Amino acid sequence: TEELLTLFAAHSTSLDHIHAGNLWNKLGKQNIERRHEEQLERLVQRTLELIPFCDARNLANIAHGAAKCRLPASVVSSLFAAIAEAAVRKGFAGFKPQELANTVWAY
Repeated sequence: TEELLTLFAAHSTSLDHIHAGNLWNKLGKQNIERRHEEQLERLVQRTLELIPFCDARNLANIAHGAAKCRLPASVVSSLFAAIAEAAVRKGFAGFKPQELANTVWAY
């Protein structure tokens, strides 16, 4: 977790929507502790900037990874709202069955 968040801190301005999806996917497999919340709040803010550029796979990876991190709603509620809005706005276009399942599971 520390290495992933350190990498994000060092390269946050160059993080694109593909990297964000991958980072959330990796973080979802880690042991997230309360001491990571401040860094994760910054990641949420950066990810919100990238949501308009995300395709179905990116949206699914972000939603699933963020949900698996089990962060407080106060940290991720805006992220989940933005993901839902983007998915609905795109009419769920491009969502394969696994991506749709992962996104629904996150909620």
